[in-house]
Amino acid sequence: MGIHIQAGTAWSKAKSAKKAGEEAAKAAMKRAGADSCNFVLVFASSKYAPQKVLDGVTKVTGNAPLYGCTTAGEINEKGAYDGSVTVMVIKSKYVRVGVGVATGVRKSPAAAGEKAATNALKALKREPRLQSLALFKKSSWEMVKFHPYICLDTIDGLSGQEEDVLNGIMQVMGTNPIIGGSAGDDLKLKKTYQFCNGKAYTDAVVAAVISTDLYTSIVSKHGWKPLSKTVVATKTDGRKLIEINHRPAVEGYAKLLKCDPKKLIQEGTIAFGTGLEYPLAIPDISGEPWLRHPFSVEKDGSIDFFSRIPKTAVLQLMKGKKEWLIQAGEQAAREAKRKAGGTPACGIMFNCVARKALLGKQAGTEIKEISKLLNAPFAGFYTYGEQSPTSRGANGHKNQTINLLLFADKLITD
Repeated sequence: MGIHIQAGTAWSKAKSAKKAGEEAAKAAMKRAGADSCNFVLVFASSKYAPQKVLDGVTKVTGNAPLYGCTTAGEINEKGAYDGSVTVMVIKSKYVRVGVGVATGVRKSPAAAGEKAATNALKALKREPRLQSLALFKKSSWEMVKFHPYICLDTIDGLSGQEEDVLNGIMQVMGTNPIIGGSAGDDLKLKKTYQFCNGKAYTDAVVAAVISTDLYTSIVSKHGWKPLSKTVVATKTDGRKLIEINHRPAVEGYAKLLKCDPKKLIQEGTIAFGTGLEYPLAIPDISGEPWLRHPFSVEKDGSIDFFSRIPKTAVLQLMKGKKEWLIQAGEQAAREAKRKAGGTPACGIMFNCVARKALLGKQAGTEIKEISKLLNAPFAGFYTYGEQSPTSRGANGHKNQTINLLLFADKLITD
């Protein structure tokens, strides 16, 4: 257990939702070696009544700031799970958290994001003075690693509005890093729930703003590799790709795949078929490709995606293999550990359900390999989409990525 931070995770598959929440929270507190906490994370299968889960958790954790959601699978350092409740508790005088919520994501996504972040900052009630003063003692190279705040988010994963919600959050958080995941419902695609301070919401966004005097790092990886030369999205409409190189999108995609467009049209919903193994990607300013996961091929030849395709975006065909994804998870852990610059104390993970689908029975292998490298408690969930900074720092909505926030047991004043 760390000197500056105590953390513990646990999970339960009890039949009763309230009992599962209470059982997981009690075990997490015990593993943290704490009799109280100042931050709680709850990730729960949609098979449980969400409010009853939270009633069970808060019976143990009291009024501590709470953040979480329903999932497409739960994660902690012991492995990957389905149909469980996973709880993580953190206790540290060097970690302060405010959590805020806003509903109405489908109707007013940017406004909801802005309101949730504003509410979280108000709840924080703390200026990061210690951190700011400490920076004067650091070199310019060290200073670029620090931010006054880190913002966790979770968004209704069926809203299709993550980009606008994220824009709203950034209106409040500026260039501070934002990392999170879109809430799931075990691929039932009916309703997701977001958790804020002991209450369950839907059609909502929850923001948890963290101010910490500990070293931290954020890393995002995926593991898919480019197969093709670049092409151009010549006509788009939000998350719909209409044309590639001035041809119907399905023809352009089929050409990249070297297959008959009719095959893709017949497949229709390709999210967990062709589109899973062969997504498209948009390179960022540094040339690193970030994935766009195809959802379905329409009869008019357009392709719907799980994230937006900007007009004139440069696209590449990508390919995924199980071993590459596991290697990417290991790379994320190593890089997070190196960037944090101290002994890992605990972590929070957001891992796409598409990665879980491609890995299949090896999903647990990825988590176990990460656990070996970090040797610290961490918790998270399989998402319907991810939000995190890119390698150059810009916050964005992503697909098929693994995103890791790591806290080190080292003060920035050390």
